Amino acid sequence: MKIAFDVAYIAVSAAICLLFTGKLQGVREGSIVAALLVGNIIRVLNNQFERIFGKK
Repeated sequence: MKIAFDVAYIAVSAAICLLFTGKLQGVREGSIVAALLVGNIIRVLNNQFERIFGKK
């Protein structure tokens, strides 16, 4: 769910930026990579913590 939300807000911010300025400003590769990877990284870390410390 987080990945879908992050990708959606990047798309909306890019569209708004294009609409008002005519070019992409502030939406660069870092934003896109973060939107796609942060949720996956959290999932991997959560699985590791559960394995180490036991499930809730």
